[in-house]
Formats: sequence, C-alpha cells, structure tokens
Amino acid sequence: MTVSSKFRGTTKNHTYPQPEGILGDEMVKYGMNYGEENPFGQSLIETGEALQQMAEVRYALEDNVKQNFLEPLHQLQTKDLKDVLHHRKKLQGRRLDYDCKKRKQAKGTHVTEDEIKLAEDKFEESFNLASMGMHNMLENDALLRLYQIVHLWDTWL
Repeated sequence: MTVSSKFRGTTKNHTYPQPEGILGDEMVKYGMNYGEENPFGQSLIETGEALQQMAEVRYALEDNVKQNFLEPLHQLQTKDLKDVLHHRKKLQGRRLDYDCKKRKQAKGTHVTEDEIKLAEDKFEESFNLASMGMHNMLENDALLRLYQIVHLWDTWL
C-alpha cells in the first residue's frame, strides 16, 4: 500500500504497525507460554492486551486525523483553490480586454459603445465571481479549521 492510496482512502489496511501493538502481541504470546495461572504470565498478558488497545486507539486517531483534517485540506487544495485561481485568471483576461477596448476608443479607432459595455459587464461578472469564490473559500476555511480543532481536541480527550 502506498501513501497516496492511504491518503485517498482506497484502503483501510494499516501497513505501518504501531510499536505498542507489536510489543503487546509479543507480551501476550510469551505470557501464554508462562501460563495464565502464573502471576508473571498473567501480568504479561494483561499488559500486552492494554498495549494492543493503545495501538487500536492510535490507528483510530490516525484515521480520524486523515478524515477530518487531511482530506478537507486536500479538497481545499485540489478544488477550491483551483476554482478561485480560474476565476482570477478569467478576471485578469476580461480586465485586459476591457482596458484595451477603452484605450482603442480613446485613440479614435472603431469600437462601439455596445462592445465596451459588453466588455465592462463581463469584467464585472468575473469580478463578482472571483470575489464570491475567495470570500466563500475564506469563510469555509475558517469554519472548517475551527471545526477541525474542536474535533481534534475532543478526540484527544
């Protein structure tokens, strides 16, 4: 299993074994060899089982962090930021088109008022889309981060 498949969530196997889990498995195994009636064997078994539970908790924490922090961050990076950058690039192109038509009209070349008005409307539309996209991303990002911090805090408690 690769890191990318783990990040995408295409697998649930934990290939990186937790040290507590390995130690717990060995302690349970050697505790059984001593026998359950032997106090030393019994303490090895109980401690090993506790370590195995700790390993399961760490796996759950890893999954929780991945689901509630890494995946939303990846979503922000791959979708939301690309959308905003697309709108900003479109805005820049339309601004250049509008400025060019205004300059041509000032020089006296044949540019109609309708063309300038259309270019201005497209520029305003792109400006509104870019502004709304950036505002929504920042608003969602702030709420998402707050939710993630609260959720992470609850997980650790």
